[in-house]
Amino acid sequence: MRRWVRIYDAIGEVGLKHQKPKRNYLDKLAMIDRVLNGESLNEVAISHGIQSDLLSKWVKIYEH
Repeated sequence: MRRWVRIYDAIGEVGLKHQKPKRNYLDKLAMIDRVLNGESLNEVAISHGIQSDLLSKWVKIYEH
């Protein structure tokens, strides 16, 4: 429940929907850059309304 509240606070009602807008590669790169520059993976994920494991996957692909 707390995670949902944080997502709602960060991006609003759209963050609670199952069908979230698709992220383009520039959005993904911006999130990856934030993580690589030291921000918490969880905080970045919540601020964009995505699961942290998805963001972790993108970071690993980028680093590979």
